[in-house]
Amino acid sequence: MKAQGSVGGRAVAAAVLTALAYAACLFLLMGGYAIDDSWIHLQFARNLASGAGLRFDPAAPPVYACSSPLWVFLLAPAYAAGVGGITAARLLSSVGAGACVFMAWRLACRADFKPLFRLALPLFTALDPWMIRWGSSGMESSLAALLVICWMIAVVPDRKHPSAAGLAAGLAFLTRPELAFLGVLTPLFTGGGSRRILSGLLPWAVIVSAWLFTAHTVFGTFLPSAVHAKIQGGSVWKYLLGEIPNLAGAIAASHGMMLLVLAAGISKTRWSDGNARKALLPVIVPLALFAVLLAGRAPLLTRYFLPVLPVLSFAALSLMRTGMLLPKRHIVTFVVCTAGWQAAAWGMGVRPHMAGMSANLGVYHEVAWELGRLTPRGSLIAVHEIGVFGYESGRRLLDLGGLVSPQVTRFSYPGLTQDAVTSIEFLRSQGVTHYLDPHGAIEPLMPAQERLGVRFIPLGSWDFPGGTSLSGRRSYTRTLYRLDWIVPDPQSSRMGG
Repeated sequence: MKAQGSVGGRAVAAAVLTALAYAACLFLLMGGYAIDDSWIHLQFARNLASGAGLRFDPAAPPVYACSSPLWVFLLAPAYAAGVGGITAARLLSSVGAGACVFMAWRLACRADFKPLFRLALPLFTALDPWMIRWGSSGMESSLAALLVICWMIAVVPDRKHPSAAGLAAGLAFLTRPELAFLGVLTPLFTGGGSRRILSGLLPWAVIVSAWLFTAHTVFGTFLPSAVHAKIQGGSVWKYLLGEIPNLAGAIAASHGMMLLVLAAGISKTRWSDGNARKALLPVIVPLALFAVLLAGRAPLLTRYFLPVLPVLSFAALSLMRTGMLLPKRHIVTFVVCTAGWQAAAWGMGVRPHMAGMSANLGVYHEVAWELGRLTPRGSLIAVHEIGVFGYESGRRLLDLGGLVSPQVTRFSYPGLTQDAVTSIEFLRSQGVTHYLDPHGAIEPLMPAQERLGVRFIPLGSWDFPGGTSLSGRRSYTRTLYRLDWIVPDPQSSRMGG
């Protein structure tokens, strides 16, 4: 008699080949898609491989801007072998996405899903437009999703493995720090006595403690700079009203059908029904991540939520197999409609953005090269994006996003459009010689140059057709200005700050 969740060798081989084909498609057919942040971890990995340590800038003090240290450690060997760069990062993220598809199938098998559901879970994982986007981007999101699925495999089936769950939770923390909560949830999912609880918590605690000690030793802090740099200002309600609708739309695009299933299941569930409660338990995982990000007032980005989206699919399918929502004859229709929903979201929404961003990456590289050509050595250029420019320009940069320049805060540099006087004084105090303006903020300040004590000398401009944002898709122009500092003239024309 076969054990629960066991599968034949041919099925495993077919699943492996499917996952490899999926990874190859992401790597080869997505037009070289990446985002600017992809180069931040590449910069850390290159410096680590060269012996400079965990630094973005070898000439500056170390800053905890690598929020995914495990990703840096995985990228560094490629540099040591002479093949490091965005191609290696994209290959790694594509393989991570392919592994997600395979492990989603393994999760369905371990949970003893019927054949249709065993097919549906990896299918939904593969067609998730956010998995396609981030799996081909050279970012760490697909690795984080893989580790969450591995954690689910260790905690959901009847044969639980607390120590494996603790290990997966610890590695997930090293990949995305907000996933630290998985270690806390492990005892809830594995249950058992104190020995099982300890075996689940110990690997997680060792990994988390070891990295926190390392981070404090190297960077002088326990928290990544992104925690401070990306925190949203203003009132709580303004933050919620700005972030939640965008996130809801993004998750609906990939998991709209599954959210409907979960909502129907929650409304119809009799909580005395143990099977229904067991099916809904995994919903705690995305809810916990949502709570962590809200508590930190972080931007609710799809790359932060991608790791838990396969869990939503798993919960919806677990609920459906109880038979309480749809007759069996309608389940095939549900699977087909959900897959079509995801494919449509990818084709109409995500794919055009990826194509536009891939085309604009060439402009990023051109700007980085021109920064080195148009500015003398020793220049300090203020920029709003640090990845490609920091990796390729060969110039010192002041990151106005605050990620690798911790002295930049929303108080020290509120922004030229918010408080021009304070912002200009901050740029002066930092010794900034050039400013790369992506938002057209300098042009309105031209009449007030004498009062502000700076002359803006344009050196070059570059167009980004269609923009680089998924939500905006508006063309814009980046202009490089030289800042010639002069003594402010308080008698000149006045302007509002």
